[in-house]
Amino acid sequence: MGLDGEWDVGVGLWFELAYIRKHKDLDVLTHQALLNIGIDYTLPVGNGLGVTLEHLTITYDPSFLAATAPARTTAVLFTYPLSLFGSLSTVGVYAWEGSDVTFQLNYAHQFPSWTGYVMLFQNPTMQMGIQNNELVSQFQGPGIWLMGVKNW
Repeated sequence: MGLDGEWDVGVGLWFELAYIRKHKDLDVLTHQALLNIGIDYTLPVGNGLGVTLEHLTITYDPSFLAATAPARTTAVLFTYPLSLFGSLSTVGVYAWEGSDVTFQLNYAHQFPSWTGYVMLFQNPTMQMGIQNNELVSQFQGPGIWLMGVKNW
């Protein structure tokens, strides 16, 4: 079950709410609730500096809406168009329970048939809880990611 809403009242405001109940008993994953709230605004700086702030709370519990151990994450995103074809962005994410900080700086450039990305990142060396998996553990600590995406 889900519910969301968004408003443009000078700034952009939104919320997203989801509740998931598994028919099979999955212990703490049987009942899940997610609430995301956000705000964004473009500052009149140069070509327009976009600022987005979001806060996500997730609860997992074997009981209906018990919410005994919420996971809370806050993210801030800054975007800046350098030209029609290039942009810079940076995102910082703070996980409240582990005091973990993730930081990423991105440059994207649009070519006629593909987009190139250069991404510098700093991820926590230890992921907590449900995020702890083999894919995530490959990107711990500092790093650089180069990516090309074909536009069909």
